[in-house]
Amino acid sequence: LASSAASDVYKRQIIYFVFRNTSVEFEYDYFGGELTVDKILNRAKRKRLRIFDFAKLDYIAKYGSERMTRLEEHGNSVYYNYSAHDIREDSYVAVFHNDEKATVFLEFSPNEELLAVLKKYYPRKVYED
Repeated sequence: LASSAASDVYKRQIIYFVFRNTSVEFEYDYFGGELTVDKILNRAKRKRLRIFDFAKLDYIAKYGSERMTRLEEHGNSVYYNYSAHDIREDSYVAVFHNDEKATVFLEFSPNEELLAVLKKYYPRKVYED
């Protein structure tokens, strides 16, 4: 089968588009009781995703821990996964309550520095078991 030059160009454009957005990183910035989550595409383009108010924090626990086994018990809930998907054992889940009586779950991968800051400000709410 012979293909036209136009269809070859179209195929190349689709492949370029798919591979262009392959590097995705998340940046967490904690300041003034708020955690800001930004998505960085290809180490060049930044997009603000969400801001989490830690005044509404219930607790933070390691992903897969005993505290996280009760996630399905929350009927009215929202789940955000802003973690390094390849290293799930380094992920934590922060559980918040919001004004709409819903439970908000944030899965994220904090580095040691951010985890130390969160432990400092919320010592009774950060669990590593």
